[in-house]
Amino acid sequence: VANFKRGNKDIPPTERAKLQFPLSKTRTLIQKNMLKNDSLGPFAVVYITAVMEYTCAELLELSGNNCERDNRKSINSKDIKKSIINDPELDPFVTKVLKISLTGEIAADKSRRFDNVTL
Repeated sequence: VANFKRGNKDIPPTERAKLQFPLSKTRTLIQKNMLKNDSLGPFAVVYITAVMEYTCAELLELSGNNCERDNRKSINSKDIKKSIINDPELDPFVTKVLKISLTGEIAADKSRRFDNVTL
């Protein structure tokens, strides 16, 4: 992220920041939820995207370790839930900051559909 500003202008910002998540999509999602008078600096988007990418990578690594312990090859929702609950840093972040309940099954409520959600 430190060399983001000094890069070639022909290279897309996501590649200059060396991130996998798209900066443009993050900027769009943030701007949709901002007030009219708020401003958003270029490094704020890079920083937020880097934090999201790191959090997802950490969660996938922990979930993959759970799969390996259970001798499976694919990650399911129970592995993700177990990873969040067992990690001392992710558990308070998900339950208190994001306010996501981990008590019930993730797909237990079949009346709620998430077909229209795009990330």
